[in-house]
Amino acid sequence: MLSPASETTTESNSAQMAFPEPQYSLVIETLACPEPKYRGVLRHLLHQLCFQAGAGIPEVVTNLGDTDTEVFTREGEDAILPCGLGSPVNLKDEVFDWKKKQQEVFFYEKGKDYNHGKRGQDPHFWRRVHLLPGGLQAGNASVNLTSVTQADGGVYSCYFPRRKLTRWIRLTVVVEPRLRLEVVEAPPSSGSVRLSCFSRGGQQQPSGLEWQTPNGTVIPAEEAPPAASSDSDGCYSISQTVKVTEPGNYTCLARQQGVHPAVRGTIQVFVNWQSLTGDHEEVFWNGTNNALCVLSILSIMLSFGAKMYKCCAKKKNSKEGIV
Repeated sequence: MLSPASETTTESNSAQMAFPEPQYSLVIETLACPEPKYRGVLRHLLHQLCFQAGAGIPEVVTNLGDTDTEVFTREGEDAILPCGLGSPVNLKDEVFDWKKKQQEVFFYEKGKDYNHGKRGQDPHFWRRVHLLPGGLQAGNASVNLTSVTQADGGVYSCYFPRRKLTRWIRLTVVVEPRLRLEVVEAPPSSGSVRLSCFSRGGQQQPSGLEWQTPNGTVIPAEEAPPAASSDSDGCYSISQTVKVTEPGNYTCLARQQGVHPAVRGTIQVFVNWQSLTGDHEEVFWNGTNNALCVLSILSIMLSFGAKMYKCCAKKKNSKEGIV
C-alpha cells in the first residue's frame, strides 16, 4: 500500500567551499573532448573550484568549444556567470560590458551600472543581473543572473574595452525530468509489490534510473530497462520496475548525462492490514482486501445500530404502556 503523496527532490553532492583570493592563474586545458560520463564531472569540479561568490577568479580555459567556461544551472534557479582578469586587481575604476549576442545584459563603468543610473539594458534582463558582493575589490566581474529560464541559455561575453579582453561563457539551462512513482502489481497475500519509476521531461540524455532501499542499497532491476526514447519536443522518457518485499520509503534516482545532480522521487510502501496467527504473518497489499476490511467494519456498525434502535424502541413502548 502506498502513501498517496510521493515527493520529488533534487540530490546534490556539491560541497560549498570558501577559497582565499588566488595569488596565481590556473589554466586547465583538455587536449581531447572527454567521454560524456567524465565531461559533467569536469564541468562540476571547475565550477566548484573557481567560481564561488565573493572569491577572486583565477583564469580557467577549457577546450570544450568556443567558450572559456561552461556553466550549468537548473531552470528557475540563479546562475553565476564567471568573469575576471586572472588576478585580484581592484575593478572599481574599470569598464566592462556583459552581452548575449546583441542583447545588453549588464554594463559597469566606474561605480555605475544598469541598476544604478545607467540605461540601455535589454528588458529581458531588467532587475535580474547583479554584481557579487565584494567581487570588484577581488578582481571579480562575475554577475548573478536570477530566476533562469530556457531563454537565458546560450553564449555570453564579458568584455573589457580598455584591455581589449573578452571572456566567453556558455550557460546551459537544465530542464529536470519529472518522476512518476507507482505500484504496478500487488498480488494479494504475496508479501511483495512491484514499483515502477517513470521519468519524462529531461532534455539531456538520461544515463539511467536507479531504485534504492530505505537504507540506500541499490535494488537490481528485474529485467534490463528499455532504452530512453525522445519525443518531438526533444524530451526523453525512461522507466524501470523493481520488486520489493519490505515496507519503507523507496527512492528512485534519475540521472542525466553531463549533469551532476540527480532528480529523486520517494514513495512509501507500508502494511495496511495484518492477520497474525502464531508465527505466520499474512500481508494484504491491494485494494480488494481494503474493501473487505471496510465492509466488515460497516457490517459491525450496522449490526450495532440495529441493536441500539431495538433497545430504544422497547424503552419508548414501555413508557407508553404498550406491551
